[in-house]
Amino acid sequence: MIVYKLDKKINGLAKKLNFSYTRYADDMSFSTNEENSKNVSRLLYFTKKIIESEGFVIHPDKVHVMRKGMQQKVTGVVVNKKLNVDRMQLRKFRAVLHNIEKNGWKDQKWGKAIHLINAVEGYINYVYMVNPEKGTAFKQNLKNIINKHGLPTIEKIIIPEKVTPVAIPVIEEIKEATTDQKPENWWNIF
Repeated sequence: MIVYKLDKKINGLAKKLNFSYTRYADDMSFSTNEENSKNVSRLLYFTKKIIESEGFVIHPDKVHVMRKGMQQKVTGVVVNKKLNVDRMQLRKFRAVLHNIEKNGWKDQKWGKAIHLINAVEGYINYVYMVNPEKGTAFKQNLKNIINKHGLPTIEKIIIPEKVTPVAIPVIEEIKEATTDQKPENWWNIF
């Protein structure tokens, strides 16, 4: 209910200042024409006020003003003239595919993936979702790699069946403080 109320207020503000408002999960995006860019600071100021009044906080590292002529990304997708995937990320991915094609699957990495084939297929599907033309080319490239080198061997990850509980000793000072009264600055007990 709070999010609906917040969306309604933010959307009203955006319309009043001649912006289009979209939200995906907790990512808010506003767009407008170049002539209306003079209202960006007003939009940011009042958006922050509305968000804070509803008990939320804006992460300062996630506020971006993207102007015409620069790469504009929303939720990781480039949204300039048409939807696309970040160019640098695509170059890195092409390099990984080239290395796999040339040298096989062994010792190749893509991100923090445990199983390379899953990460490669997942990224190809992501690219396909954003840009079907590029995704189709990557799918064909992967097919050629599999025909040449086969599928990589996937090592089985052993998960323990039973977890042994571990006893953690309680420090007497903390135990006494928590039973009688709470310390004023409770976070300082660590």
